[in-house]
Amino acid sequence: SNQMSQIVIYPQMILDELRIIVYYSPRNTSSPLNESEIKSKLQTKLPDHMIPSAFIEVAKIPLTANGKIDFDSLPLPTINKSSSKYIEPNTPLEKLICQIYSEITGTNAVGIKDNFFDLGGHSLSAIKLVSRLFSSIGKEIPVRIVFSHPSPEALANYINEGIEHKIEKAKVAYKKALAINP
Repeated sequence: SNQMSQIVIYPQMILDELRIIVYYSPRNTSSPLNESEIKSKLQTKLPDHMIPSAFIEVAKIPLTANGKIDFDSLPLPTINKSSSKYIEPNTPLEKLICQIYSEITGTNAVGIKDNFFDLGGHSLSAIKLVSRLFSSIGKEIPVRIVFSHPSPEALANYINEGIEHKIEKAKVAYKKALAINP
């Protein structure tokens, strides 16, 4: 990008998962890097597991005495990657989903509006998420639902609507059964 003068792409193991971290020094400090714009452009060209989890600005890329990149001197990514204002979970289900998001993405203080994919989630971790939800609440959720309902609030609403819908169907079926056999 013409906004960066130096770039280092560094795969790191964070919480037992490979994360791609981009370290860069800006060409022009007055115009900040638009991380979400770059991510959306990359998503059209790369599989989602190759999309960087974090973009970290450094004054300059550190070098060793031999002139090679000094990876040990690069700062670690900050754990709280929440892009929206933190909104506390209200229901036990929202709390559970926020906790699972936090554990899978390594993000502190996940709020109900936070997007799973903005926190560093991807298709493989979405599979892990639905598996953890199934083992916690016993409800199977298709992985595609995580993509269409990426926040804890939206996912909790989807799960609750599914349960309420089944209860309503059961009530209707029960009323029909009673009407047939008074």
